Amino acid sequence: MFKFRDSRGETLIELLITTFIVVMVLFVLIEVWMSGRAGVEQSWALSKRDEVAVHLMEQLKATPYADLLDWEQQFRQGGQAVDLDPRDSRINLEVPDGYGARFDLLTYKEYPLTSMMKVVIRVREDTESGWLEKASLISNR
Repeated sequence: MFKFRDSRGETLIELLITTFIVVMVLFVLIEVWMSGRAGVEQSWALSKRDEVAVHLMEQLKATPYADLLDWEQQFRQGGQAVDLDPRDSRINLEVPDGYGARFDLLTYKEYPLTSMMKVVIRVREDTESGWLEKASLISNR
């Protein structure tokens, strides 16, 4: 059987180095976990804003096209109807509490507004977060 010549056990420096390595690995794992958690929270916030934007878009698509044309003409500033507030009493779309929302009614390429318009919706959760923007085309059928 093979015998080690010097088998006195672990020295203090070996134990310190092993402890240091284990602590560094744990530190890296905790950092990765915290980074992943922050990513999940950001993704969840983006998903909630996206859901609000889709809900607003569906409300606008369900609105009669004549009303959309009236709003476009009524709120037009500098040639385009931009930065409209969906909570305005003349529009009165449903926006969940805690969210800011704006939308634009724009011309699309060379199509006249009487046949098609581009709708751009912007949603944010608070004044600190950025705007999520979604766009769609609505046609007069």
